[in-house]
Order: sequence, then C-alpha cells, then structure tokens
Amino acid sequence: MTYKTEADEEHVEISRRFAFHKGTEITGPKHDEVRTKLRILALWVLDNVPPSRERSLALTGLQEAMMWCNAAIAIHTEPEPAPRFKGNSA
Repeated sequence: MTYKTEADEEHVEISRRFAFHKGTEITGPKHDEVRTKLRILALWVLDNVPPSRERSLALTGLQEAMMWCNAAIAIHTEPEPAPRFKGNSA
C-alpha cells in the first residue's frame, strides 16, 4: 500500500504546473476566448487612456491576466473521459 504524503502531493502539483499542456478541443477555444476578450479590453485602454506609466502598467496587467487565465485553463481543465463502448471487454 502506498501512502501519499503532503510532500508527494506538492511534488505532483509542481510537476503539473511546470509541464507542457497541449491544447485540446476543450481548452483551445477557451484560450482563444481569453485572448480575444483581453485583446478587446487592451485596445480600449490603448484608445481611451492617456499615454502614461499607468496605461503601460494597465496593459501589462492585462497581459499578465491573460497568461494566468490560460495557465489555469491548461492546468486545471479535466480531459474528457474516453468513450466507453458496450460489448467485449477483455
């Protein structure tokens, strides 16, 4: 019997965070939507906020928000279960 310790769980979490997460049919459209919505907001900021340090920080914050949203989608979206077929199960 294997016992999971807190350290084991932390190692699994770190491995998951630093792994490559290939886009799927589920996550791909979500990533696209995040990029589109934040791009629209970034363009609004660019067109409506005076050029300034604050505007630059706002745009950087939106870029960071996009990165964190897409990371959460990639890391925490559960894969679809494989289809189950009736019939022989060997």
